[in-house]
Amino acid sequence: MRLKKLVKAEIKKNNIIIERKKFRSNVGRATYETRKIKIPIITDIESIYIILHEIGHIVKKHSNDIEKPLYLQETEAELFALSKFRDWNIHQRFPEDYELLKQRAQRYIRWNILFDIQRSLHESKSILRLKNIHIKALKFTKIQKFQKEQKNLIIQKNKNKNVKN
Repeated sequence: MRLKKLVKAEIKKNNIIIERKKFRSNVGRATYETRKIKIPIITDIESIYIILHEIGHIVKKHSNDIEKPLYLQETEAELFALSKFRDWNIHQRFPEDYELLKQRAQRYIRWNILFDIQRSLHESKSILRLKNIHIKALKFTKIQKFQKEQKNLIIQKNKNKNVKN
């Protein structure tokens, strides 16, 4: 399988170690500090996507102790995997699979945004509000109502800067 070779090359290129025990289901785990990933057995397009997602966490240097919110780490890993699929023309060779994976990724990020907001209510002094969600995540998930509000906020800030100058 040609895709399997591309995945192995991506793992090697990024100096990633595969943990011995692989998941039997399509889930994964990545640890940036050790550059290790625990991945599913390659059986289909979805398992390859999950492996690329985990590689994305390593490439983007995601760690549990960094300040970047979980939803943003997950967005970056999803975008990394989708980007690799486009580089490898998966979106053209398997358009239905690609679109299904992209839609799942968007739902997953929406869920992570809600989870981070909910968690901020209980665990931190400052509450994460939807208007403060990174534009990259909003665009990817197509949360348009808030995208427009955030865009308007950026435009207003730029106008204020220009007025001050």
